[in-house]
Amino acid sequence: MDFNTTTDQYGDTSRFISLFNELDDYMGTRLCQEQGSWSDMNHIPFMDKLRELTGYQVIRAEHLHELREMAQLRNAILHGYGKAPGVNPKVIAIPLKTTVDRFEEICRVIMNPPKVYPAISVPLHAMAATTLDQSLQSVVNRMIAGNFSYIPVLENGRLIGVFSQETLFNMLADQDEYILEKELPLRDFETYIKSEKHVNESFGFIPKSLSISEAEAEFAAGRPNQRLEVLFITENGNSAEKLLGMTTLWDLMNYRAEKKGLF
Repeated sequence: MDFNTTTDQYGDTSRFISLFNELDDYMGTRLCQEQGSWSDMNHIPFMDKLRELTGYQVIRAEHLHELREMAQLRNAILHGYGKAPGVNPKVIAIPLKTTVDRFEEICRVIMNPPKVYPAISVPLHAMAATTLDQSLQSVVNRMIAGNFSYIPVLENGRLIGVFSQETLFNMLADQDEYILEKELPLRDFETYIKSEKHVNESFGFIPKSLSISEAEAEFAAGRPNQRLEVLFITENGNSAEKLLGMTTLWDLMNYRAEKKGLF
């Protein structure tokens, strides 16, 4: 039976089978990568690959139900496909175009997952950032006006720290006597904007190649006894590299809501 005949006769069967086989091969390759083994994964059933790769966060949990249904549909569409040369496959179901379109969307997300950068990041030029030369008053005013709880501090395009309410509290707690003047430059707070000085909040770095799902995992994992406030984006996730942008948990949540859970 030739699936490349008219779509009137077989609908999107050929496209569905092609997508399924492509996804199955991809899952086998990813499983090899995740397990650090380059043995043949073709013998592993599709359902087992699904279960394993969900644990590795390659497959999103919310896609599991649909992918299991796609596997059942594949078996219904094609019984004995590829068992032996010359065997005529028996088609007992034809997928709807809407079903195949949805399957293609899920396959695209799995095999070419959308990246945080630039999809849901705030680029460097649009970030509300400051420098060590700015005054305490100007920085606090920007935070109040923008309803920010923190503001990145940059030098030559690199992140050197984060100023937040906690910065002020830590500085005051560390000094026996200290008078805060509005015109103090942020440079006076340089010691306290360092990441290690933030007790209750943390700030991470990720490479621009990180997928949205992987970024969500970063936020889910968090930091011990700290809130992960933001992920800063650089070329390779190195804090010494020039900043490309940033993303927050709210950015991720809004994006997923907009895409209705596909990502």
